[in-house]
Amino acid sequence: IFSKALYPGILQDEILIFIYPRFLIVYNETISRSALSFHFLIIKISVIVSLITSV
Repeated sequence: IFSKALYPGILQDEILIFIYPRFLIVYNETISRSALSFHFLIIKISVIVSLITSV
């Protein structure tokens, strides 16, 4: 009960991995791809901003 109160998210993830392994694999891949594209978007924006401010 104490560990459930401390780590509800971790326990939920373990239950989800146990019940929906294939769904979670697809979900994790989608999240990592979108996070990667978001990261590149931030890099592009920062490069453009630095170019504008340097000129």
